[in-house]
Amino acid sequence: MTLLVLGLLGIAAAVLIFIMPFGLFLLGGGGNTEAFDDIAANFRLVASLVAGVSVLMAGGGIALIVVAGRRG
Repeated sequence: MTLLVLGLLGIAAAVLIFIMPFGLFLLGGGGNTEAFDDIAANFRLVASLVAGVSVLMAGGGIALIVVAGRRG
């Protein structure tokens, strides 16, 4: 169960990491979109890595719940 919860929290963190540069861009008043694209690309990479690991964790948590349910 813990692995499933950690996976879901990781997915939520990945969404926040993905949204963060857009919010910062808007709070900064917009401006140079070319520089923003370079910075946002790095955030997308990190968010993708976090989401990938989190999906694997959530999948492992679901598998463990199913296995434990069948045994018990």
